Amino acid sequence: LKFILLQVKDESACRRLQWNNLHACISFICKLASKLEYHSYCSSMIKILLEVGSSLLSASAVNAKDCFGLTPMHYLVLSYQHIIDNCSTTITMELNSDIMKHNWKEAKDLHTELMKQICAVGFDISVRDRDGVPFVHWISRAALADTFENTMLRASLATNETDKFGSTALHYAAASNCTKTAELLLASGCNRDAKDDKQRTAGKFARLLGNGKLCRMMQDGEDRGDAVQWNLISSVESHFRYSADWENAVEWMR
Repeated sequence: LKFILLQVKDESACRRLQWNNLHACISFICKLASKLEYHSYCSSMIKILLEVGSSLLSASAVNAKDCFGLTPMHYLVLSYQHIIDNCSTTITMELNSDIMKHNWKEAKDLHTELMKQICAVGFDISVRDRDGVPFVHWISRAALADTFENTMLRASLATNETDKFGSTALHYAAASNCTKTAELLLASGCNRDAKDDKQRTAGKFARLLGNGKLCRMMQDGEDRGDAVQWNLISSVESHFRYSADWENAVEWMR
């Protein structure tokens, strides 16, 4: 573990960013996760943290914030998102390597295991980053709500918390096409009719992106009529199929 820290830790950068050793290790894992060919190295790093990194996994270490208000867990969520994004790249490029698929799945599973260990040592799931975004929004955007389900329930986390723009975790899940996460949030009591500062519901995000299943889930409230119109859309492959859709989306998001 000391050898790895020597490879990844820049003392001056760590002081500037207000990182502890766990920040340094997981930020390096995040860099490895961004490259499909480095997933096996990424997994090796996580295995070391799981096996001999107990000195790093303390309540104070996992809840420490850097200059951006991010904990090591935030960086681990970003790393997980890289892994998921690389899965999409693999499908797009039609890579058929069994070894690559194995490395991708192993890295994904190890990320989840490390997250659970960090939660077990006392991670505060109600934490907010420097911009006031609750952690539940981060995991909703990254399709990780099911991984944190038990922790969320133990913490009695209010799923209707909002960021500084009035967006709930359900807004984030809908904007990221995380259908399973949206189902969990709705089951946990997240208000599907909640509006952000621009008076947009999560259903409006789902309708914009053409996610038919999400639209059907949002049938209550003002989005019911529009949701019915999207009943035949069932795949995210339909997103922005036409250039006009993309132009409208960009203008709407602005």
